[in-house]
Amino acid sequence: MNKNNDLKRFTDEKLITSILLSFIIIFIICPVYALDSNDIIAYDPIDNIFVYKNRGNNFDGFILENLKNMKYKKLKNRETKEFYLDGNIAKKIASHKGLDFESHKKAKIIIRKLKDDVYRLELNNKLDGYWYRLKLKIPDGYSVRKILRDDGVAIGNIVQIDRASGKTIKEDIRWYVEDNTLYFYDDPISGYSVILSPPQPWFSIMVEEALNSAGQISSIVYPYNGEQDLIAGINNLDHIGRIGDNGIGQDIDGDAGSKIALR
Repeated sequence: MNKNNDLKRFTDEKLITSILLSFIIIFIICPVYALDSNDIIAYDPIDNIFVYKNRGNNFDGFILENLKNMKYKKLKNRETKEFYLDGNIAKKIASHKGLDFESHKKAKIIIRKLKDDVYRLELNNKLDGYWYRLKLKIPDGYSVRKILRDDGVAIGNIVQIDRASGKTIKEDIRWYVEDNTLYFYDDPISGYSVILSPPQPWFSIMVEEALNSAGQISSIVYPYNGEQDLIAGINNLDHIGRIGDNGIGQDIDGDAGSKIALR
């Protein structure tokens, strides 16, 4: 009788462990981007400036009026713009959005190098519901592999293009690299790990065939540096973006790459 009870308890414990592991795996491989980062005012605690970020010309009248004399930058090959605000304009836009300007700028950032390819950023005095722009200088030759929040969610960009018209349907740029500096936006958690790829002497190219496609190419990934790239995410390296390939790379539409085929 005791043996049967022990066996049942052992079986139940294995079942519970399996269920828990399944939830953990789902959590790890399915990051969720809960908020859109367009039409936001963000505080940069490193440069001590406020930045207004939005895509295209989707501005309400009040904000558009206040941005007239502000310097701005349009991100390369994108519709997203960053406007660099002086204190007076930042206060007006923050108030317009119902934000506490003085509390917003109390945030402080701590940056630590853990390894050559791993950096730790910790944000103190942050406020929930407020956006921040963080930045990190990237060593020469390195590239950004992943920006990972402490809750396990990876910060990523979303770009969807209508292949028929060439128009951008959706664009949410959460991070980019310029002049060896990583910039990223978040409605923050307390800490982030930035994982880099070291300089690579050789680059490969990966070609992915779509499912049930008679040889149609769905992804061309370059530069491709092995299996670890698939784990980390290759959206920004996929130069085709067809759907129907188990979510590899970008998923733009069913026509992407339709005129390219393998025999």
